[in-house]
Amino acid sequence: MRWPPMPQPRGTWPRPRDPDLADLAVTVDANRTVINGLGQQARERFDEVDRRLDAVERRVDIGFAEIRGTSGATAAGSIRSPACSTG
Repeated sequence: MRWPPMPQPRGTWPRPRDPDLADLAVTVDANRTVINGLGQQARERFDEVDRRLDAVERRVDIGFAEIRGTSGATAAGSIRSPACSTG
């Protein structure tokens, strides 16, 4: 539920040429720019971490595939060996 805006007295606030408001607006804009820059840096760092984790995951997958291949060949060889020796 939205609350209605507070009524403001006419002609007193906000004054468009108030130097304090102008300084505040400049400060807010500068802070917003800095915060957006920090967000961009954080996003780039997370993207780098994601790339590194993807590379590690690929290496692990390749390693497990190699292990499965050698253990499968070993198991297949041990199964065939008795058949060959009795034949």
